[in-house]
Amino acid sequence: MEKTNIEVKNNLSLAKPIVLGLCIIITAAALCIGTVISVKIITAGIINAVEAATDGLVRFKQTGEGGITATGSASVDFKSDQASWGGSFSAHGSTAQDAFVKIRNDSEIIMNYLLDNGFNEREIAFLAVDIRQQFRSLYSFEGNYMGEEPAGYRLTQRIFVSSNDVDKVAEVSRDITRLIEHGVEFSSDAPEYTYSRLDELRLALIEEATKNAQQRVDIIADNANSKVGRLINANLGVFQITAWNSASEGFSSSGTFNTYSIWKTASVTVRLHYEVE
Repeated sequence: MEKTNIEVKNNLSLAKPIVLGLCIIITAAALCIGTVISVKIITAGIINAVEAATDGLVRFKQTGEGGITATGSASVDFKSDQASWGGSFSAHGSTAQDAFVKIRNDSEIIMNYLLDNGFNEREIAFLAVDIRQQFRSLYSFEGNYMGEEPAGYRLTQRIFVSSNDVDKVAEVSRDITRLIEHGVEFSSDAPEYTYSRLDELRLALIEEATKNAQQRVDIIADNANSKVGRLINANLGVFQITAWNSASEGFSSSGTFNTYSIWKTASVTVRLHYEVE
C-alpha cells in the first residue's frame, strides 16, 4: 500500500504543473477577448476533471485483483474391485414350445459353464425370455412379392454376471465363445469394471491436489519476495478416471469415467487464488 501511495503522489505531482500551464494559457487567451468569467468556469472544470481522474487512479490501484493463482493436481492408479458382464443367447424352433425347450437346455449349459469356472448362483441372473414369431417373405417365379408365411419362433434370453473377482470375469467373458461348440448361440457384451470405494478415493485426491496447489503458491511467493495473504477463492476441477497408462483416452470437460479397463488412473485438479501482502 505504501508503494501505491508513492505512485499516486508522483502522478499528482506530474499532473498539477500541466494543469496549471493549461489554465494560464487558456486564461491569457480569454483575457484577450474579455471573457474572464468563462475562463474561470473552464479552469475550474479542468481541475475537477484532473482530480477525478487521479482519484480514480487511486481507487483502481487499491482494488486491482492481483494476487497469486496456482493449480495443483493429484493422480493415483488403482484396480477395479467390481465387475459386471452380460450377454444373450437365442434358440429357434418351428413352434414356440420347440424353441423354449432348446433355450432352456442352452441356459443349463451356460449355468454349468459359469459354475465350473468359479462363479456361484448368487452372482448369475437370467432375465425373462423374449419370444418373437418369425416370418419369411414369399416371391413368385417372376420375382414378385406375394406376402409372408410363418417361419417358426425365435426366443432370446439375457444373462448378467456380477462379481468382485474382476480377473475371473475378464477371463470368462473372453472364452465364452466356447459355448458355440455346444450349439449355444451366445452373444457377449463387453464387461464393465468399477471401484466400490470411489468416494474415499475422490476425497483423498482432492486433499492431495489442494496441498500441491498450496505448495506452488508458496514457491511463487518466496521467489517473488512476497507474503501470501488470505485465500480469495478455490476452484475444484472435474474428476477424471481413465484407463491406466493410456495415451489415447483423453480428458473431458465434464469428466471421464472409464469402465472398460480393470486398471485405471484417477486424477483431479484444484485451483487456488491468494492475496499477496
